[in-house]
Amino acid sequence: MNGDLLTTRAREVYLESTERLDEAVRAALAAARRRALASSTIREPEPVAWWPVGAAAAAVMLAAMLWIAPQPAPEAYQASLDEAGLQELMALGQELGLGDEEPALYAWLDHP
Repeated sequence: MNGDLLTTRAREVYLESTERLDEAVRAALAAARRRALASSTIREPEPVAWWPVGAAAAAVMLAAMLWIAPQPAPEAYQASLDEAGLQELMALGQELGLGDEEPALYAWLDHP
């Protein structure tokens, strides 16, 4: 809507300015405009394949994130249960009926 108003107003200003010109100047300007329009070719921008550049940038970013990311200590993965915690866990498993299905498997897992 605002662009239409601007276009309309620009056309009005153009027409008002051309009305004040004499016929010879107006004809010369019109001829120059026709030559300019005939010689100009509106070219579409060449399609650029940006996806390889984007993929390379994403790979570099991923590598940087993996390189900089803090690594957890190996001790963080090892759960430590004291004897009381282990007994409590075993009792809870027995209450839930775990180990009743395959007692031989659990007996085998219990041996180091």
